[in-house]
Parts: sequence; C-alpha cells; structure tokens
Amino acid sequence: MNNVIEKLEAVVKAEYEAKYKEWLNISHEELIEKADEISAAQFVKDNIHDSFTEEEAEYLLQFKEPLEILVNRITALNDPANMAVKEQFSDMVSEMYDKQDEYSDYELAEDEGMQMQ
Repeated sequence: MNNVIEKLEAVVKAEYEAKYKEWLNISHEELIEKADEISAAQFVKDNIHDSFTEEEAEYLLQFKEPLEILVNRITALNDPANMAVKEQFSDMVSEMYDKQDEYSDYELAEDEGMQMQ
C-alpha cells in the first residue's frame, strides 16, 4: 500500500483513539446520542485502505481532523431531518412492503390476526 494512504490511516487512527478516550468518559445517555457518530468513525477507521485513492488521501491530509470531516459527511447522509433521507426511508419501507421478504427471515408477533396480505 502506498505511503499517503498509510499516513492517512495513521492520522485517522490517532484521531479515533483520542475520540475513543472522550467517549469512555461520557455518560451512558451521551454515548447513546453519539452512536451514529461512533459507528461512522469506526467505519472510516476500518475502511481506509479500501476506500481512498492516493489523491483523495492527500486531499484529506491537508486537514487537521480528517476523521471528523468524514464522520460529519456520513452522519449527514443519515440525518432524519434531511428530506432526501426521509424519502429514501419511505422508499425502503414501500419496497419492503411490496416484496414482503421478511416473512421468511423474522418471527411473527404472537397476535398476527390483523395481518394484511
């Protein structure tokens, strides 16, 4: 692997470790509120080698906290206040209902008498 991507990996891992120490010192409630951020940070940390070109890594290395930038972008993609996210969620539910594949993968509720098909 090339040096630029490895350098980005080192910078992101150091930033992640600092954030990890912060997460260990916050309340359970705050930790739950930060679940999306934590998940996004783990995703970025674990996928650097598979996700970045040398040029992209060089771009991100210009910034003091590249992990924060990437986490903010990822969490914005899942922000429930974002109309596009709401539309995607609605589309997903509609597709799920149309296909009804869940019957083979999930247990039905005890009282499924009101089930419509």
